[in-house]
Amino acid sequence: MVPRPLVLFWEKTQPLYLPLAWIYGGLVRGRRWAYERGLRPRRHPGVFSIVVGNLSLGGEGKTPFTLSLAELLKAWGKEPAVILRGYGGKQARPCLVSTGEGPKVSAREVGEEALLYSLRLPGVPVITGTPGSLK
Repeated sequence: MVPRPLVLFWEKTQPLYLPLAWIYGGLVRGRRWAYERGLRPRRHPGVFSIVVGNLSLGGEGKTPFTLSLAELLKAWGKEPAVILRGYGGKQARPCLVSTGEGPKVSAREVGEEALLYSLRLPGVPVITGTPGSLK
C-alpha cells in the first residue's frame, strides 16, 4: 500500500504533470521529425535487427518482451543475439556477457539485466555496450 503522504503529494502536484507530458511529447515528436527529414543520421547495423524500446524508461515490459522474442526466434531456428546498453554496469566498453552458455562476467561489470538475459537465454549471445560504443 502507498503511504498516505505520498498519495497526498501526488494529488496536490498532479496538475503540474500535464505540461511536463506536453513538453516530453513535443521533444519526442521533434526527434522523430528530425530523423524523418534526414537531419539526424540513421545507422544500419548491417544485419536484420529488431529494436525493443526507445525513449521509455523502466516498467514498460521491454525485458519480458525481449526474452519472449529471443526464445521465439530461437524456436524458429534463427540465431538471435541480445545487445543492450548494460545499464548499472561499470564496463565502459562493449562486452561479451555470454556466448549462450551462461554469464562470463559479473552483474557488477555489465548490469543485472544483461546477466538475466545470459541466464535465461541458453544458446543466445548477450552483448553490452555503452551508447555510441557499438559503432
